[in-house]
Amino acid sequence: MIEPYTYRIKPSQEKNPVWKTVNLQRKVEHLQIADFIQKENSFAILFVSMKFHYKFPLYLDGLISEFVKSEDYSNNQNRVLILLQDSNDPSDCLHDITMKCLKANIK
Repeated sequence: MIEPYTYRIKPSQEKNPVWKTVNLQRKVEHLQIADFIQKENSFAILFVSMKFHYKFPLYLDGLISEFVKSEDYSNNQNRVLILLQDSNDPSDCLHDITMKCLKANIK
């Protein structure tokens, strides 16, 4: 049984450094598309760092495309992208990322 307010995370997020700074219960879910899900409050969260986005600029397009077709999207009213600003050069991609999220109804 999953404890209340447990975050369901996909396997690729197990080593995310965020877990070193927050003390939240989590359970790995192998079939989910969202990086994190907090079911009790209907949150589906995507996570990307700017450094990763610069290295793999098409990753976010593919993730959003897959996400909007998934049960993670349809079962959670609150859809959020957490963007880690770990780069010195945000350039114009912040605007592009914001527009992609708005079109997909991701806050």
